[in-house]
Amino acid sequence: AAAPPREKTRQERTARRHQGAKGMEIAIIGAGACGLAFAEVFRRRGVGTVRVLEAHCAVGGTWSLSRPDSALYEGLRTNLPKELMAFSTRQFDTSRPSFVRSADVESYLLNFAESNGLMPVINLSSPVTHVRPAPLDERKWAVSWTHDGKSTTEEFDAVVVANGHFNKPLVPGNLENQLPRWNGTWMHSKAYRRPVPFAGQTVLVVGAKSSGADIARELDGVAAEVHVADTDCPLDPSYP
Repeated sequence: AAAPPREKTRQERTARRHQGAKGMEIAIIGAGACGLAFAEVFRRRGVGTVRVLEAHCAVGGTWSLSRPDSALYEGLRTNLPKELMAFSTRQFDTSRPSFVRSADVESYLLNFAESNGLMPVINLSSPVTHVRPAPLDERKWAVSWTHDGKSTTEEFDAVVVANGHFNKPLVPGNLENQLPRWNGTWMHSKAYRRPVPFAGQTVLVVGAKSSGADIARELDGVAAEVHVADTDCPLDPSYP
């Protein structure tokens, strides 16, 4: 009797998938950490032709302080050590502390893109406006973007959406409708940059997660009073 067919190894199955993907054209939306990681892996493994579309004029995504809609404040440090945040193929500058500043992360991502030869495939200042099934072949995607006032549409075999989810401020419940009725000054944490403008003021920070705790700590000693409101604030909070 004939021997049963040999089951392919994981490496053989992966190689076969890569072989089938070599001719693909892939669009990646966003040149932040996620988009750059996808681009580097696709290029290193020879998976098709890659084009990265980035709305901003520089790589870095949410870590780019120069973005007009940046959510970063000047004193921001990472809440994870750089040893955990680094890509497997490139480490952070070992001279930097474990919890680095946002500028260190932005520099790291730029160096990652440059050292891996990704810059030539990144279209900067190219916000994507539409992604829809291609009109003549629904197995493909028609991706439209603008650059210098000119609109371009090209078809791709696959699209990676890596534009992040920290761009639009979230104001809970009906607070957004009630706040304009108040005569005081209010802002979302996305608009916060530094503690100096709050000198001598009484400040209420709504929310005590990463950003709220960071901002409250920065305001302490600058504002006259700092109050923190959160659904699960500890009775005796302590900040490092």
